[in-house]
Amino acid sequence: MKQFDQQTYYEILDLTPAAKPPDIRDAYRTALEMYQDESLASYSFFDEDERKTILSKLEEAFLALIDTDSKADYDQDLIRRGLINKDALDPTAQHEPILIDVLKRFRRENRVPVIRSKNLKSREMADEHLNNLLNHDVITGADLRKIRINVNISLDQISDETKIRTTYLEAIENDEFDKLPSRFHLKSFLRAYLKSFASDVEPYVERYLKRVE
Repeated sequence: MKQFDQQTYYEILDLTPAAKPPDIRDAYRTALEMYQDESLASYSFFDEDERKTILSKLEEAFLALIDTDSKADYDQDLIRRGLINKDALDPTAQHEPILIDVLKRFRRENRVPVIRSKNLKSREMADEHLNNLLNHDVITGADLRKIRINVNISLDQISDETKIRTTYLEAIENDEFDKLPSRFHLKSFLRAYLKSFASDVEPYVERYLKRVE
């Protein structure tokens, strides 16, 4: 699984290598708008230091890709390193945005999360169960799934609240790390998943991620 700083500029901007300058400008503008929104940090997708790092990498990616010559050199470098193939430069290549798409849909709702507002009792029960996991050096997706089921919260509810697809939430609970595009995505989605039914999420995020390279 890739670290955030190991992602290509295309992955950072949720673009295909076939992207044209207007696409690159639009993607940068959209990403900048999303990540400059400080309120997103309060929903635990990422902390403030991570947000600043993201903004810096977005600018770096944009400057490298918006210049035609620079982009061509970068594409050839990616091909040489086996990170993309020539077919990826085909403008018909398919691509599905991931994290930026999640943030856009989440912010568009502009509402207090449903589960936390309606199920305070479930949240308190989850905190009690989660506290028992603090005795563990590491925790697994199965541990989290058991607590989620015990407090009667479905993955569909969490998906509705966070705008994260259920397939990614299932991957977290099944410890299927390779089904997420990067460690950064995993960490961001894990935080949002936990925040749906827990108060203090960081101790559990840390223990879960100990098993992830």
